[in-house]
Amino acid sequence: MNYEGEIKKIVAIGCSGCGALAALTLKKLKPSLEVTIIREPQEKGLLTRCATPYICCGDVMVDPSYKDDSLFAEKGIRLINVRAVGIDRKKKVVTTDDGNTYPYDKLVLAVGAKPVMPPIPGIDLPGVFTLRTSNDAVNILNWINSRRVRDVVLLGAGAIGIEKAYLLSRQGLNVTLIEMLGNIMANVLDPDMAEEVQDYIKQKGVQLKLNQKVTAINGTASVESVTLASGEKINADMVVVSAGARC
Repeated sequence: MNYEGEIKKIVAIGCSGCGALAALTLKKLKPSLEVTIIREPQEKGLLTRCATPYICCGDVMVDPSYKDDSLFAEKGIRLINVRAVGIDRKKKVVTTDDGNTYPYDKLVLAVGAKPVMPPIPGIDLPGVFTLRTSNDAVNILNWINSRRVRDVVLLGAGAIGIEKAYLLSRQGLNVTLIEMLGNIMANVLDPDMAEEVQDYIKQKGVQLKLNQKVTAINGTASVESVTLASGEKINADMVVVSAGARC
């Protein structure tokens, strides 16, 4: 028996890059499939996530950073803009918040991840951000403009942290990039390769602090500074945390 030939209905929960790409690829490989994407009500189109650092710096706008829903309609993929609230694996059915059900032969879970927020005192102060969605990017841009931000501290020197540091520095802001490990992108780059990138971003005006840990984010009505384990305080009108993501 060719079991794969019996697969007729695919449901994907989540319309981020993974969920959308899975749906589009499956439809391309087997056009006869009935493919449904269930996504959050506020989602629209497919965000080009690489654009978020540029949105928060004002280099690009939000709307052009989305591929609209016609991308899915043209391929015959059904979009459901209602939150998925239940999965019955025995019956192979997904239930949405409005009570409707969607049967499937195969289910794709692409619900994404949430930014990790380290347990640092003061991390819940206004002016502390993460950057994962277009809303995050717009909130950062609005804060920069409304508060006339001059000093920015970025926690975490992974790929996104480095890109944000470079772009914000290019906007004329005083940017300090803090990393707990001995070099940037330590999980990806060898120290000698990392040193090349480190030298480059320093030349672009980014203050880089390696082997440093933030022990507190300080402020009253909003963030004002951060304190390092060494005791050093760094002025900050805004803090952006890039400590990874967790499902």
